[in-house]
Amino acid sequence: VKQDENSRRQHMYDLLRLVRLPLIKPVYIFDTISHETLIRSDLKSRDLLDEATYYHLLPEKRGQFKTFNLKPRCC
Repeated sequence: VKQDENSRRQHMYDLLRLVRLPLIKPVYIFDTISHETLIRSDLKSRDLLDEATYYHLLPEKRGQFKTFNLKPRCC
């Protein structure tokens, strides 16, 4: 994405939507992903990141998150 940020910026949400963010370790989400400027500058991408953060912070409400596809992938 960073190879040509200006033309690829518009696809950031579509790309990030395919990543299973809740399955990533919370430390990596906080330390690395949340500091990416392409994600921080896009409101929809930030919403995905916020929801993944809430997923880890509020385990009792995990059933309410509809954005994520958490089904295991077939090998």
